[in-house]
Amino acid sequence: MTVAGAGKYKTYYCANAKEKGPSVCSGFRGLRDSIALPLVLSGLRNDLMKPDAYVAFRKSVQQRLKATRGAAKDALDLHDNRVRGLETARRNPILPARQGLGSQSLVEELNQIDADLVRLTAMREEIIPPEIKLPDGLPDLYREMIRDIAATLSEESVASRAADALHELVDRIVVD
Repeated sequence: MTVAGAGKYKTYYCANAKEKGPSVCSGFRGLRDSIALPLVLSGLRNDLMKPDAYVAFRKSVQQRLKATRGAAKDALDLHDNRVRGLETARRNPILPARQGLGSQSLVEELNQIDADLVRLTAMREEIIPPEIKLPDGLPDLYREMIRDIAATLSEESVASRAADALHELVDRIVVD
């Protein structure tokens, strides 16, 4: 879509063959911003975050989190087994001595084991997935925040970022 005009005459239309090659929406003369804006904003206000859709969204998020926790639990078990193995090696310095390591190389080996234990202990917190809690009243909070969305999105400080975010949010507009 290409935008032309200014103010209340701002219009969205398909680029012509001269601008971008063959037009993909033949017969479409254009859509005035003054018509499109209220339609899109009413869709954002009224059609998003309905309670039933939010319940389905919460269920899908919980299922995905359970799957993530399962994978994280497996990774955590592997991590804990590695830590236990290093702790056993640190408690039992006789094994490296039997393998022929001298006192200097034995000390170096024990220092390496200690360094690995410190590193793995610090990594453990990164493996555990964070707890995500979705609020119960999110649809109501959403409605409260977008009540005056047109004025908020029109402020100069947020207009360009809001336009970019809106372009990502609104995939397409169907004109009947």
